[in-house]
Amino acid sequence: MLKTRHWLTHFFDDAHSLSIDKKRRLYSYYAFSYFGIATLMAFSVHNYLKQEYSISIITFFCGIAILANLFYYYWKHNLSRCCVAGSFFIIFFCLAIVYHGGIENTALYWTFPFPLILYVLLGRRLGLWLNVVMFLLLTLLLSQPDMILAQYSTAESLRCLASLFVVNAISYINEHYRAESHSLMAESNVNKEQQANTDALTQLPNRRFVDSVFLPSCQSTQIVISP
Repeated sequence: MLKTRHWLTHFFDDAHSLSIDKKRRLYSYYAFSYFGIATLMAFSVHNYLKQEYSISIITFFCGIAILANLFYYYWKHNLSRCCVAGSFFIIFFCLAIVYHGGIENTALYWTFPFPLILYVLLGRRLGLWLNVVMFLLLTLLLSQPDMILAQYSTAESLRCLASLFVVNAISYINEHYRAESHSLMAESNVNKEQQANTDALTQLPNRRFVDSVFLPSCQSTQIVISP
């Protein structure tokens, strides 16, 4: 059954709620970018000093890629594109360290934060698709032990994939209900605006609507008359 909306509802929107959600996503992007750059560069220097040159190169170039992506955001201010690009860097880094094995064969432990990061940056739909792609690629890598540099036991690989699946599922559920609650709160705000601008008895616009909504809308509308 479709829910009929009051005719005044189209005067109000959820721009404020969308702005808050965009800020949440932007600040998350900043946090992951700055933290990722600092961490990757620190690991790169540490591994270089320990003469682990291959993993040092991987972490260095991934850090440079995230830094370049951050500069691109400051230049173009296209958050969605930068989040998608950053997510592909995450997937590449995850696959690269699993292929290499990391320091003392500990690469599998570093895969667990990535599903949550992808959901935060991309949302539940695109985040789910890229997490599925990453999970399938990891499964393919771990199922072909002769094609990778690292040496993982079968039990270790299966436990990692099972744990990663659980982390992925929990992260999706969390993002799903976060998005649903945000949508409900945005709709609730629109309904409150409608009630505040409507006469309770006649259901017609009241004086507040005329002063705070209708007149500003008329003033912001520019009508161009050709001579």
